[in-house]
Order: sequence, then C-alpha cells, then structure tokens
Amino acid sequence: MKSILIFNYVILISISIYFIISHLIKKNKTITDILFVLIVFLAAMEFSLIIAINIYPYLTGIYYISAVITVIPAAVFIIMICLTLLFPAENIGRFKLLIFFLLVIIIINIISVFILKTAGTIEIDQSLSVTRNRAALIQAGLILLSVIIVPFPLIIKMRYTSFRRIRTTITYFLSGLIVSYILFIALYTAGLNYYSMPILTNPLIPLPVLLILVFTSHLIFNLKKNDFQKFYKLIGGYTLAFIIFFIPVYFFIELYDSYSQIQKGGVYIKSSVIFLYLVVSYRLINPYIDKLRTGKLQDLLHAINKTLMPVNELKKFSDMDTFWAYITNDNFQNLKYTLGIQSAYFMLINRKENIFQFTYGYGPELDFQSIDGSSEIASYLISHEGVFEKSFLISNTSIKKINRELLDFFDNNGIEISMVFKNMSDNIIGFLLLGKIEGNKSYTSDHLAALEIFRIKIQNLLITGLILDEVTAEQVAEHDKIVVSTVKKRIIPEELSSIPGIRISSFNINNSSYGGDYFDSVKIASDKTALFIADTSYSGIDSALAGMELFSILHSRTLVFNSPEKILNTMNQVIKTSRMTSSFTKGSCLIIASDGNYSFANAAHNHLLIYEPGKENFIEIETDDIALGIEMEHRYSFTTGKLKEGAIGILYSDGLFSTADDNDENFSIDKLQEKIVKHSRETPAVLAREVYSAYASSEGVKEQLKDVTFIVFKKVKIDNEQH
Repeated sequence: MKSILIFNYVILISISIYFIISHLIKKNKTITDILFVLIVFLAAMEFSLIIAINIYPYLTGIYYISAVITVIPAAVFIIMICLTLLFPAENIGRFKLLIFFLLVIIIINIISVFILKTAGTIEIDQSLSVTRNRAALIQAGLILLSVIIVPFPLIIKMRYTSFRRIRTTITYFLSGLIVSYILFIALYTAGLNYYSMPILTNPLIPLPVLLILVFTSHLIFNLKKNDFQKFYKLIGGYTLAFIIFFIPVYFFIELYDSYSQIQKGGVYIKSSVIFLYLVVSYRLINPYIDKLRTGKLQDLLHAINKTLMPVNELKKFSDMDTFWAYITNDNFQNLKYTLGIQSAYFMLINRKENIFQFTYGYGPELDFQSIDGSSEIASYLISHEGVFEKSFLISNTSIKKINRELLDFFDNNGIEISMVFKNMSDNIIGFLLLGKIEGNKSYTSDHLAALEIFRIKIQNLLITGLILDEVTAEQVAEHDKIVVSTVKKRIIPEELSSIPGIRISSFNINNSSYGGDYFDSVKIASDKTALFIADTSYSGIDSALAGMELFSILHSRTLVFNSPEKILNTMNQVIKTSRMTSSFTKGSCLIIASDGNYSFANAAHNHLLIYEPGKENFIEIETDDIALGIEMEHRYSFTTGKLKEGAIGILYSDGLFSTADDNDENFSIDKLQEKIVKHSRETPAVLAREVYSAYASSEGVKEQLKDVTFIVFKKVKIDNEQH
C-alpha cells in the first residue's frame, strides 16, 4: 500500500508542477491564477512531506515537519476562499478588507503553531496518526470551517449574476467540488474504519484532492472556453476507458500466475493476450470517446447546415432589398428550430446615416429599432471579430470596469450573443444578436464553435451574393468564362502585404478562363501575416465559387485564425458542407512573423521551398495532407521553423513548371533554384522579376493552359525596413 501511496502522490506532484507552469506562462493572467498557483505550490509541498514521512517515519519527530503538514491544508483552503471571492474577474479592492482578514488568520495560525504554541504542539506518531490534542483539534476545526466556506461566495454570485454562462459554470464547478468532498469523506472514513489507515497513509486520498485541483484549474484557466459539461463527460469517459483497459488486464495477470501450469513461453502468451485485448477494446471504445469529445459539436454543425439557405436560391432576388429580406428570413429564422435559440435580431448598416437598423428578427420586442454607428455599444460590438458571448465582457477586464450601458444593453434585451458580418472589403455589413437557448440553458463551447462556422458561412453567402450580383450587373448574359475572369480579377490581390522584417513579392499569370489559382495574404497582427495559395481546378463556375468561398473565409478575420492548420480546418469544414460547389481544392497556408518564425500547413498543394544562403542549399518543407473538402472530420497538421537573416521562402503553383518552349523543354526546378542562388542577395521584387524573365523565356508559341503563381518572401533586418 505504501508503494501505491507514494506513486499516487508523485503523480499528484507532477500534475501540480504542470498546473503551476501552465498558469504562470499563460497570457492575460489574473489574480485568481496567482492565487491558484500559490494553492498548488503549497499542496505540492504537502504532498512531498507526506511522501517523506511515509518513507522515513522518524521524520515525524521533527516538530516543524508535523506542524507544516497540519498547517498547510488550512492555509490552502483559506486562500481558496479568496479565489472564489475574486472569481470570475472581481476587483481585489472590493474585497480587500475580507481578504486581509483571511490572510491575518493564516498568519496568526502560523505564529500560534510554530512560535507561541499556546494550544499545545502538533504530534504525529510513527504510525502517522495525528494525536488528538487541543492543537490538532483547532487545526481540524479551522480546516473544516474553511472547506465549508469555500463554495459560499460562488453560491451568492450564482444567485445574483446576470451572466447565464457564468451561472452554469459555477453550478457545474460546485457539483464537482461537492462530489470531491463526498469522495474524500468516504475514502477517509473507509480507510480509518475498515483498514485502520490514518489519513496520511491512505493511498486513495490523492484522488479527491486531484479532482479539486483539476476542477479549479478548469474553472479559472480560460473563461471563454471552459465547458464543464463536456469536461465532466470526458473525465467520465476516460475513467471508464481506464477501468476497461487495465482492470481486466490486472486480474488476468493475477489469475494467470495463480492457475496457469504453462511455464515455458508464458510471458509471450500473456503479452499476446494483453496486446489483443487492448487493441480490440481500444477499437471498441475510441469511437465513443470521440463521440464525447466532438459528437455535440458535429450535431450542432449538422443543424447549422440544415439552417442555411442553398446558394441557388439567390437567383430569386432581383434587388438588394429583396436579397436582404430573403437571406435573413431563411437563415436566421431557422436558428429557432434547429438550435433552440429563442430570439434573433439582425441589424443592417445604413451607411448614409451611419446607423444600424433592425431589419429582421423574432422574439420579444427590443428597446430600440436602430443603433447609432458611433455609439459605444456599436463600437464595442463591431470591434470583436467572430462570435461574442456576453460573459466575454469579463474575460479580459474586471467586473468593476464593465461599461454599464453595454451591460444594460445585453440584459434589458435578453441578448447573449453578438456576431459581426463584413463584406469583401472588410467593411461592416451588420451584426446578428441572439438571445437565450430554449430551456433557459447557457451557450456551451460547442455552441460557440458551431455559431462561428455559421457566421463564416453566412458571411461567405453574403459576400458570394454581393460578388455574384456585381458580376451579374457588369456582365449580363455573358457566359461562364467571363464570370470566372471577373471573379478572379475581383478576388486576386494586386500585391501581398509585407510586414517589418519580412519582404514579400509575387507574380501571377492568368492563363485560364475556366478557373485556376487563387492566392492572397491577410495581416493577422502588426508583425504577423498569413500567406495562402490554392488551386481551385479548372471547372468554370465551380472554380469561381470555390475561389470566392476561400476568399470570404480568409477575409473573415476570425480570432480563430492564429495558426495555418486552423485556417485550413475551417476552410475544409465550410467547403465540405457547402451547397455552392461539391469540388475539392488543393491549398497551403503559411503564417510568418517579423522575427522569422513561421508555421506551415498543406492541403495536397506544393511544398514550401526555403533557401538559406549560409548553407547554400534548398529545403523542402513537407506537410502532405488531403485536399480541402474531402473529409469533414479531417484535422490538418502543421510544421514550424524560423528563417535566418537573408533566408528566402517560395510558394508556387503547378503552372510554373508545366510551361514548355517550342522544343518541349520545361521551365524546371533546377532553373528556378539557379535564379534564386544567383540573385539571393537581392530583394524579393528583383527575385520575382528574374524568375518571371526566366519563365517567360521558356514559353513557346503553344497556348499555356494553367495559371502561374509565384510568391517569394525574404527575412531581412527590421532596421532596414523603410517606415
């Protein structure tokens, strides 16, 4: 039993170290993170001392060790009270007197135990039982009182807060906390009464302690993403998987050793049986674990897809007023039936008067019919990309600093969600306000993720409608080739966005009126940009629609797009479920920062090519993956690296090497590399010009059928950038 106890506490210490590191290095740390780190640090000290006295019982003869072991739990739970007082984002000044009082209690307790010893001394005998004297009873009472008080600040907040998602989070956390308390009492009582094990020798006590730490970490780590419903399901699923995987294996080994008469080759038989069992059980259990992890999200995404109006319905409108009415009526109304959202209000911008006008909605009547575009409410709502949930108001600021007018706007109109829509020029179209979910439920992380896909797809539909309307207005009765050419001209940029430390240049040759290449760049921060290149194939209108989808997704500027694989994952989901086109698309995405750090993800497109002048060699960055739109559940991988000063990166399309001159000699990778090496000291603009010249000299009189896209970027000293 001692070895099990030591093993469990070592695991607990390892997890504690992980918690300390993760909460210290996370961005936007709050006072609750600091308090939690202190709690975990003290707990890890307690675990270490318990291991020490179990290995060397004579250490209990050192008074300070025994005293520390009994004092730490009281200090931990008193600090836990401070944490629950300040959750989710309270200003410490509001509770400074109460927190000061709690800290004074800790200090008085430490002084009375270690210095004055007025209540006697803490005694732990070599059987690791705490002697029941006055000092021990005072510590036990202080610990018990602290444990009981911990939930009360959260219970009070749950009763009075207007943040529905915060109430749900607190409810689930308190449920887990109470279960942990009950489990602790049960294990402590059973160990003492049935096995005569005091608390310091009970090997199962670490389990409820671990649960308390895990639940508390999940509560405060990321207020925007914590989802106790899914979290508890996953814990239950993994616990069940552990039982199914290892309990039968344990009993098999025990019974095999007891009853088997086979001596020779026994280890091979046992290994084979265990291996087969684990493989079969994993294959049976894994789908259920995946269902717990993503099943709800997939159901919501399926509901979202049922909600959206097919793109072929766009032909039913002949003017923009009809367009907006039709779009909102079909797509927003169905949120009530598919997701159970009880109210929705679409506010469309009137640019002439700079106001957002209520265009369509359902649910209780609003306090307003329009919002001034220059008001604080409008400015705040449109400043947030993606889906904004009301509790996000306190994610990055204290409750005290929340704009009262903004909070009243949400509360008085029963609004829980806001999402912004933009056009192809990154200008605001309008925003959608959503109310609570049927059954007075709060929005979960799966709801927010599904609504983000809904937002992107609606924005995609709106942009597509606008572009098609523009194309129709300009090219009435023209055939598909004109439409494709117009769309390509509309979505392909004239130049790519450089950032300090990274210079970028490119050239594109439009050889086909049936589709072809789409490439673009989007700044995602002042020192970071995303480069994207894709082959939309050569299938006429389908290629044009695919290009517009990619364009609208890339320019949705969602906060999710902080790494290339997330961009490809979103594109993959949208394209796979698109009603616009059934074709798939090859593409790759690179995010590069001013310091040269980059990440690259590939969806069956060409590899990233990097040349380092110092080493005088070319490196192919390979991250092969399937094309976009093939498999809904697929998740793309990415690779990272860092460009040194003077290093050159290249992205290119297939058309670059499909060109042949009159002698059927192609422009080759060797010729490209030769040009890059020869002019490696030049700027990307010069490199692009030289490669273009070499490519042009390889062209013959034959018609070239594929588009040619070439993107070159170079790491330079930031001091050399012209501002």
